[in-house]
Amino acid sequence: FCIILILPTKTAALGSAREVYTGMKELANKYKTDPVKLVYITADKNPDFASAFGFVSGSKEELLIAYRPKRKRYERLSPPLTKASVEEFIDKVLGGLQLQQKINKDPSSAVRTPYHDEL
Repeated sequence: FCIILILPTKTAALGSAREVYTGMKELANKYKTDPVKLVYITADKNPDFASAFGFVSGSKEELLIAYRPKRKRYERLSPPLTKASVEEFIDKVLGGLQLQQKINKDPSSAVRTPYHDEL
């Protein structure tokens, strides 16, 4: 599994999304032995990747996605995001939550930058 936090901009991690961003960093440590990667991207640098998961260009809200690349399935956590809601969502995903939404376009081919930021 990949848990992807989509931030509107890099500065969102320092501003309005600070609680979620720092919470994700703590959760990355908690889940370090589980088969899951927690990463974040910024929608302004990767608009095609973000839009593949339904991120609306110009949105100011962050979005959390559980993604299974092999099956091309994902699930979104509805805003508002809090550390508690993110942790509950990840627990459900690791506990067997079925990812209902199917992605049409392979988002990895849409990434503009050659790197990602892992938490």
